[in-house]
Amino acid sequence: MYRVFYYVLGTLLKVVFRVRVEGRENIPNHGGVIFAANHDSFWDSLILLAVLPLHLRTMLTAKAEYFYGRTWPRKLFARLASIYALPVRRQGDDRSPRDNENTLLTLEHYLCRGFGVGNHLEGTRTPIGYMYAGRLGTVQQARRTRVPIVPVAILGARDRGLPGVVTVRFGTPISVQKYAHDDYDYDKLQRREDIDDTRRVAQAIAQLGGLRYVDRVLTPAEARQLRSQGGDEWPEQAACDEAA
Repeated sequence: MYRVFYYVLGTLLKVVFRVRVEGRENIPNHGGVIFAANHDSFWDSLILLAVLPLHLRTMLTAKAEYFYGRTWPRKLFARLASIYALPVRRQGDDRSPRDNENTLLTLEHYLCRGFGVGNHLEGTRTPIGYMYAGRLGTVQQARRTRVPIVPVAILGARDRGLPGVVTVRFGTPISVQKYAHDDYDYDKLQRREDIDDTRRVAQAIAQLGGLRYVDRVLTPAEARQLRSQGGDEWPEQAACDEAA
């Protein structure tokens, strides 16, 4: 099913969008790898999946809401989404720390078997032209599985209006090192290094795509508000420390 979906999806997207790929040489030929991308449009994930090599059999993450529905169109979409993506329940007051445990374990199993995983570092769609500080999960997963992170800038996709040229630009892989200084408070050091490496990946994506970097983590509600305003009204502060 994955192979069929891959070829059908790739053909449809190439008909609808004019996709241009840059930096293809930065995609590893083998081994586990995480692709960390910005997120402007619903189409970003599908475009990323369509341009990655089939042999990496890349699995994406998507918000859990995509996997549930009572109407037949929603059920059909959920069935298709389950072929290439795993559900992630996003930040909320009623979310349990164990809500995403099965998804995370499955993704790590995928990485250890030499496949790819695609994540949107910001965790939600953000205003076009901006790159916000990412959530820590991507770096934490890369550190545990000892795989590189390839920054990806996806430019030109739109949720509204006529499709145009979409550029997918792959950057140089980034390695995140194991924690050092075992004589320090491990939990505190772990969080500090995760924050620093997440910021480094986010800034690499921003530089790759010519995006304005804002050192703030957005909740889905805040991101919706900013997209409706068409801009950025939040102060640029070191809110990456608020990442969960």
